[in-house]
Formats: sequence, C-alpha cells, structure tokens
Amino acid sequence: MPEAATPRSFPRAIAWCLGLSLTGAAAVGPALAEAQVQSRLRERFGVDERFAIDLDLGGLELRGLSRALPGERGHVSAGHVRVRPTFDGLVIEIEELDGVVGRRQSKPAPPKSATPVTPAAKTDAPAPSPADPVAEFLQRFRGVRVELVTRGRLSVELADGVSATARDPHFVLSGDGQIHGDLDLDLGPSGGPTWTRAAIEVRAADSQPRELEVSGSLALGRSGEGHEPATADAELVFNGQISPRAVALDVHQGDEHGGSASVSVARGAGQDLVRVDADELPLKLLEPLALLFGHQLADALGERDAELDLDAAQLSGAVELERGSGRTLARFDAVELRGLRVDSSLIAGHPIELSSLTLDGQVGREHTESGPRNFGALVLGHGDVQLGVEAQLDADGVSLDLRLPRAPCQTVFDATPGISPVLAGTELSGELDAHIHLSIEFAALEQARARYLGADAEPLELETFEAPGELHFELPYLERCAVDRLGPGTDIEGLRGPYHHRFVSAGGRDKRRVLALGDDDYVRLSRVPKVALAFVILEDARFWTHDGFDREQIERAFWFNLLEGRVSRGASTISQQTARSLWLGNDRSVARKLAEAMLAAELERGLDKRRILEVYLNVIELGPEIHGIAEASRYHFGKEPGELELIEALHLASLAPAPVAYSRRFASGQIDQQWRQHLRRQVRRLRIRHLITAAEAEEAMRVSLDLQTH
Repeated sequence: MPEAATPRSFPRAIAWCLGLSLTGAAAVGPALAEAQVQSRLRERFGVDERFAIDLDLGGLELRGLSRALPGERGHVSAGHVRVRPTFDGLVIEIEELDGVVGRRQSKPAPPKSATPVTPAAKTDAPAPSPADPVAEFLQRFRGVRVELVTRGRLSVELADGVSATARDPHFVLSGDGQIHGDLDLDLGPSGGPTWTRAAIEVRAADSQPRELEVSGSLALGRSGEGHEPATADAELVFNGQISPRAVALDVHQGDEHGGSASVSVARGAGQDLVRVDADELPLKLLEPLALLFGHQLADALGERDAELDLDAAQLSGAVELERGSGRTLARFDAVELRGLRVDSSLIAGHPIELSSLTLDGQVGREHTESGPRNFGALVLGHGDVQLGVEAQLDADGVSLDLRLPRAPCQTVFDATPGISPVLAGTELSGELDAHIHLSIEFAALEQARARYLGADAEPLELETFEAPGELHFELPYLERCAVDRLGPGTDIEGLRGPYHHRFVSAGGRDKRRVLALGDDDYVRLSRVPKVALAFVILEDARFWTHDGFDREQIERAFWFNLLEGRVSRGASTISQQTARSLWLGNDRSVARKLAEAMLAAELERGLDKRRILEVYLNVIELGPEIHGIAEASRYHFGKEPGELELIEALHLASLAPAPVAYSRRFASGQIDQQWRQHLRRQVRRLRIRHLITAAEAEEAMRVSLDLQTH
C-alpha cells in the first residue's frame, strides 16, 4: 500500500518539475528564437522561404537572402552572409552575391493643379543640415575593426544594353574613423564581353562616408573574350575626389609622355555641370566609349558595318555639358580629333583618314510649352575648310542651314574626306562658297502624304507639287571652279574617239569593249532612236537642256523620298550615270556621289550631249552581267537593238534602276498587269510631251511584249 504524500515530498516534486522545464527551455529556446528572427526578417526584408538563420558561438550565418528591388528595377541575392567575431573586431563575409540594378524610370510630370499654391514663408535662418544616417551608423563602430569581404558581383545598368559590374568589393573600417576599400569594376554590354576593367581604391572618413578619395587604373581596349579586355596594355591612371555634389578626376596615360585629361562634375540645386579638358589624349584608350557612340550613330543612320580605327587618333579640347531647369546644353571649345580612321560604306567605299577634324559651338535641348525643342550651332572643320551648321527641331518642324565660307576650290577638294581614288591628282582653280537651307513643317508634311500617297492620291508632278517646306541650295561649282587637270584615273579626252572600257562583273568576270564602230556590242546612237527616246524620258527627261545636274529633279526626288519615308527615287542624270558606269562602280557612299557629280560636270564640258548618251547606252547595266543595249536586246528579246519596238525600248529603260532584280522578276518571260500599266503610262507621257504622234502611241499600245525566258 503506497505511502501517503507528506509535506516534505512537495518541494522535491516542485524542484523536479522546475528543473525539467528549464531543461526544455534551454533546448527549445534557441530554436524558437531563430524561428522568430527568421519570421521577422522575412517580413522586414521580403526574403522567401529559402531564407534560414544559424546562431552559435562561432557567430551568425544567414542563408538564402534574396530581395526584388522596388519598381521592378532588379534584384539582389546572397547565398551566405556570415558575421563572426575576431580578437580585434568583426568580419562580415558575403558569398554568392548576385545583383542587377536597372535604371530608374523617369516619372511623368504631375498635372498642374488649378488651386494656387501658397509660397512658403521666407526665413533668413539657414536650414539645418540633415544628419547623414550612413555616417551615424558607421561611427557606432568606432574602436572596432570591421572587415567586409564579398565574393560575387553587382551590375548597374548605365544605358540601354550597357552595364557596370562591381566584382568582389572589399572594405575595411579600421576603427579609427577611416574607411578603406578596393574593387574591380567592369564596363561592357549586358551579358557580353568586358570592354573596360577598372581597379579602384577608395578612401573616406566615417564622418563623411560620401566624400571619397579614389585612385586606380583602367585597362581599355577592344572587346575581348570572357570578362577580360583584349588590350590590357592600354591603360589610364586616375586619381581624384568623388562626392554627391562634385567630381574632380585627373586622368593620364600610363607612361609619362602620354596624353592627359581632367574631368569635373558639379551638382547644384537642380543643375549639373560636367566638363572634360583633354590634351592629346590617345583615343585608343577610350575605344569602348567611342565604339558605343559609333554603334548608336550607325543604328540611327541604318548602317551596321561601320568601323573606327583609333590606333593613331588623339583628342584635344574641352567639352562641357550643362543640365538643369528643363534644359540640356553641350558646348565644344576647340575640340580636335587627329588621325581618326573610319571604314564606313555610308561615307566612302574605302577606309578614310580624317587628319584633323575640329568642332566648335553648342547643341542643346529644352522643354517648352509645346514640347521639346532641339537646337544647335556648330562649326565643323576638316583640313583648312570649315562648315557652319545651324539646326532646330521642335513639335512644329525642322530647319537646317549649311554654310561653306568662300575658300579655294582646291582646298575644298583636298579637305573632302574619302574622295574617289580615280580623282587623285586632280588640280582645280577658282574659289567656292555654298549655302543649303531646308525647312519642313510637320503638319504640312502629313497633309502632303495624305494628298499624294493616300487612297485618292494625285500624281506627284513637280509642276503642281506643293512642298511641305522649303529646299534651297546654292552650290555654284560649275560657275566658280575650273578643272586644270583631272587625275590619271579618268580619260575624258579619250572618249572623243575609240575608248577601251573594262567591265568587272559582280562575279568578278573581266570583260572589255571598245566604244567605237568595229566592236560587235557597240551601237551608234543614230541606229536606235526609239531606244534613245525611251531612256531619256524615263531616266533624264531634261537631259538635252541641263548642264549635267537636274536641280528640279533633285528637289522632286528629295520631297518624294521624304513623303515615303525611305530612299526610293534617285536624281542622277544620264551624265552622272555615265560617269558612274565608266569609273566609279555602284557603292552608295557620299564620296561616290560627290565624285560622280564632279565627273559629270567634266563630261558635259568635254563632250557633246549625243556622245554622252551614246556612251551611256553602250555601258549601262541592264541584267545579270549584261552591259549595253546590244547585249540587253539579245538577252531580253532575242533581237538586235535597232529592231526594238517602242514598248520594248521602254521595257529596257525601265530596268535601269534595278536591272538584276527586274530581270529575275521577268525570267519566266511574262509581265504582270502593274508593269504593263507602267509601260502604257510612259507611252502617254511621250505623246503628251509631243515626242511621238497619237498614231505612234496607238501603235505602241498594240504591240505585245515577248520576253525571252531564263
């Protein structure tokens, strides 16, 4: 029979229960604490369920940290964060850091309130400087050494497709109020190879942590593989100060005889000012930035194959950028680029070197009540020639003025970049000045598009066309400049007699022809009056009266292309096309067009119109490796050119703008209704201009077009 409980046994039972409770609390307490901390940290930092925390005598470890940034600007994550004590302080280790920070999206301006805003009362007392929370936090560690060791990367988007990536940043708070740090910073396309790597050292005081002293070096060069610049030997050294209000950096080439530059940034109340002063700074060192600008410009112009060669290029002068109060202004003061080489099919068909390119003036952008307004006034110089440019673009329209001050014709010729090699050695006399003015009203442009390109479009004839602006150009080259000697690559004198011409086909096949009687593929103009008539009406209606340039056709082509929003119509005369076929090839560069115009002027001066037209008809491309009307007549119709009917001659002339493409279009021997209507329209043009009779027009309409199949 059990003993009854005595009063002495109760204290023992209570002690036993209390001991059991304390033991349980000691075992479960840390787990409950960790769970509570994890729960609160998830709420505070927005981490996901992978987040975990360990706390022991070795320190604190956080795992699975991940946070999306506000506004969908990116994310930051870390696999492990360890905080451990040492004999002289703390070590914080961050492993597997991965972060991407996008650019902040500009917010639309808030609507104007109809309620008047009462201005704040003025006071003479200066506003107290707000305390820096970062400084207050860092100063709490005075007397304790704290080392932050990071392994990973943090990328910040600087522009579309371009990012700066900090790798393995390392910082030390020494405990005496000083902060030291170092990091590698990579610049390049997002997700692509590195253009630039900077090794940066940072120093600051914990009382002013945003006032940094920086120094280091930048390895700059053309993109390499992986994350290393390809030309690590190209190096800039820099040092200076960076703060939220100002930046002052001195940059110089690694060796003592290299170029240098100073960079300053000042930030004020709503206004920023950036200035760069360079002195013979090799542009090779800035190649990544130059490549970025070049690619952006090429995209704007629709070109993809441009290349810049900066090996020998140097930059001098000052560039200043001012921004604030709804206005941005860029000023260029005696900026000079020397030794820049450009390979661009837009400029020339071969690489060119700009020996000395200068830039003075300013461009800007400001916000007005009607919208943004862009404006600029620049003086561009190359060699001994300067070109003035003034432009404005706003919501109403655009205006552009180009002015070439009077200069010797030879000087202008020598300063023209990329001039064709066939003109090398050309000598000119006389003096030349020029002025081109263009203004376009956007409202009138839309009205013109509806009128001339809409469903009920009117024929776009220059005589009745109402331009949505004004185009005016004065370029009196023919009146002011005389050619004393053409380069040896051309022989206009030889065209007066038998001329040996060499064709090189697209496939590289070499073919020669003598432009005179006796050559089986040469045709005299007098034998093909219908063919001559067809080519003149379609390619150069004012051929017999102009001086090599059809200024009215140039204006018409400009407005037509502007209305369509693409280049679909040219303005080259038969004289210009003859020069191109004889000496220049088919590249579409600006340099080729200038050479074409110059040689056309010399053809007009040296030959009569009939000889120019005769040469043209015997060298023009009219099919795949088909040159001249003799080959073209046999290829397309199986007959000699003198046997062609008018409608057949008009078909050949209509092939001239795209001979290979059109030949493929009609390789089956059949034409479509659209092409048939085009040919009939040309017959009506000839009749309206009284170049053929009504009977001849009616006969031409009845002729069927029997093409050869290929």
